[in-house]
Amino acid sequence: MQKRHDLAISEFRRAYELNPNDATIINEYGWGLTWAGRADEGIPLMQEAMRLNPYYPEWYLTSLADGYFVARRYDEMIATLEKVSQPWSAFHRRLVVGYAHLGRMEEARAVLAKYRELEPQASIELLAKTLPFKRQDDLDRFLDGLRKAGLPEKSPEPGA
Repeated sequence: MQKRHDLAISEFRRAYELNPNDATIINEYGWGLTWAGRADEGIPLMQEAMRLNPYYPEWYLTSLADGYFVARRYDEMIATLEKVSQPWSAFHRRLVVGYAHLGRMEEARAVLAKYRELEPQASIELLAKTLPFKRQDDLDRFLDGLRKAGLPEKSPEPGA
């Protein structure tokens, strides 16, 4: 999350070598590869983590959804997110992006409204600074999905 992708991948690889059966390590390794733009390597690892731990926490699903986003597999991104039973703000943000990239704008706007209730200060500007994509193209596509659905460029002024 600090945008130190090469170091993170190196550390995840080492952790995986030390404990190749730890589902959380495997999921995090795959997620790290995804943020670095290497979803083709990350997705199989995240799927393997789910196989190893069939009672995985729901955040494994959002990690996998990120992989599908980077791979431009938006249908699979949405199908994965639809399995989440207790959504939180970052879940909604991802779902908005998936719907927007599939042209399902009514659904994107409806989910954006839920996201804005949970994160009223969210904006394109803020997310551009905080999302840890390594590749500018991935960040631009993610922000474009939010922009299409109507997320404002700047956060509202306090008290507005």
